Amino acid sequence: MKKILTVITIVLGLSFSIAGNAKKLSPSESRNVLLNGQTIASGYDDGLRVALRWKGQIVYCVVEDEEEYKCWVED
Repeated sequence: MKKILTVITIVLGLSFSIAGNAKKLSPSESRNVLLNGQTIASGYDDGLRVALRWKGQIVYCVVEDEEEYKCWVED
């Protein structure tokens, strides 16, 4: 599970870096996380944290710095 969250963190970092360079995200903008061209998770950005549905679970991520995200699954 930690490896998957690490992959999601890296993918999120890359996708947010690319999107951040293009434009600022508006609150509640929907997001897709791609891995090898396939959507592996989708969710929203409320400006404070990102919530993604992945394999039936909600994964929350917050920005640690410009390129790193802390992610967790709540029980």
